[in-house]
Amino acid sequence: MEKAGTRMKKTICNYDCLNCIYPDCINDYVEPDTPYYKWKNGHPDAYRRQIERGRATAAARYRRLKDQGICVTCGQAKAVSGVRCERCAEVQRISQKQRRTAV
Repeated sequence: MEKAGTRMKKTICNYDCLNCIYPDCINDYVEPDTPYYKWKNGHPDAYRRQIERGRATAAARYRRLKDQGICVTCGQAKAVSGVRCERCAEVQRISQKQRRTAV
């Protein structure tokens, strides 16, 4: 049992876990080291670079599949209707029809 008054009050953490001043961590959750959280915490380029990398990868995949004549949506079947296979083109037609008729 701890004596009254010896228990440490919860204060604001400085998130320096390697040099923590507390005997046990007071945080229930520490944010992961991902580009989004870096951006959120003041590193604006990290998240933007991640988005640009994803766009470049998607554009390269689209061009590669289009040149090979493969469906750009599923990447499995031969493209028949433009750049999509029959199944993906039908799914797109159905979803567009539902979107247009939705009230």
